[in-house]
Amino acid sequence: MITTQQLQLLKEGNKNAFEALYRGYNARIYNFVLSMVSNAGVAKDITQDIFLHIWEKRLNIDLEGNFDGYLFKISQNMVYHYVRRVAFCEGIQAAAPVDSFVTPEPWDMPGYDSQVIMAAGAFIQGSSIELSADGPIKPPYSVFFQGGLTWYHAKLGILMSLQRLIDAGITTI
Repeated sequence: MITTQQLQLLKEGNKNAFEALYRGYNARIYNFVLSMVSNAGVAKDITQDIFLHIWEKRLNIDLEGNFDGYLFKISQNMVYHYVRRVAFCEGIQAAAPVDSFVTPEPWDMPGYDSQVIMAAGAFIQGSSIELSADGPIKPPYSVFFQGGLTWYHAKLGILMSLQRLIDAGITTI
């Protein structure tokens, strides 16, 4: 548990207060995230992003509020952003004419400063406009949706992605 005084120091940019926060919450946040993503590497990366977010947004911390609740809500939201991105890419991959059975997973890619998830089972017609999606595994957690040789194929990819989001419990219709 962090004190109001430590939070005030954190808001002022005190690195010792941040280190105390990290030491006090890192294991709990990591285990919370791990329970939702079931992948130690992903949980470690998301936990790191959570603490980076706290540092970057430290001026927004409400000294009178429930800091534990705030921290765990941020953690939950970051996991949901991750799950949304992965589910979307899984749907795009499932709509691919090639390798639709493959499950895209984040991985280290040369030239990027974080893991990247990519979905594409295309290039069968030799075109770079084939249906694909990719995005870095870091905030702001955007996925870039490209291509679709035809309108119908792009629509199928979006519908497959929507179904994955529904199946993951992220959205409803």
